[in-house]
Amino acid sequence: MTATLSPSEQANRRPGVLGVHSIDHVHFSVPVMGEAQRFYGAFGLDLRLKGETLDLHTRGNAHRWVALT
Repeated sequence: MTATLSPSEQANRRPGVLGVHSIDHVHFSVPVMGEAQRFYGAFGLDLRLKGETLDLHTRGNAHRWVALT
């Protein structure tokens, strides 16, 4: 696939250098899952427990932003 870059995007490119476009999610290890659930739940996040992993979503969004173990 070939993308067409705007002049400003081309000006920010360095030949032969790769960069980060985006990050899918971050993963944290927490000492006590129950405390993490209370803490992140207080922010109104959509918490989804899958086995021993707690996934953090924003309400109405299927994307997992954070995984806690």
